[in-house]
Amino acid sequence: MPTREGLKKHWKEVEAFKNGETIQFRLDTCYAWKDIEDPSFTANCKYRVKPEETYALGDIVEVFNNVCSWGYFKIVRTDTSRYCLISCRDGDRWSAGGHFTGGSLQIPKSILCDCSTVSLKKIPYCDFLRAESKRLHY
Repeated sequence: MPTREGLKKHWKEVEAFKNGETIQFRLDTCYAWKDIEDPSFTANCKYRVKPEETYALGDIVEVFNNVCSWGYFKIVRTDTSRYCLISCRDGDRWSAGGHFTGGSLQIPKSILCDCSTVSLKKIPYCDFLRAESKRLHY
């Protein structure tokens, strides 16, 4: 049960939760943040709005939705402040991309792809090579 002290301490997270954002929590004795579906906002826990996953220039990502995978894509810079996804299979540009003036190691998903029905998953380069090798042998 939330306490007055807990609600006062975590009011920003309470507002974000009301607006549908994912909340994470951790105990003082733990370093890992965990998603929580129904936070109690007690004073002895720490809460935060789940940060948007970021990507780096050159990362390989798998693009998929709840039905299928659309393949592997590389994050590239098209000019000094514009980033987009390029297909690893044929070099076609998958997304128009967007302008981002932050660092090339912290590119938010919303810059790379504006579709809320699509997910991105970082793929280690060795896993990408293994998957492509299997695909080429079929």
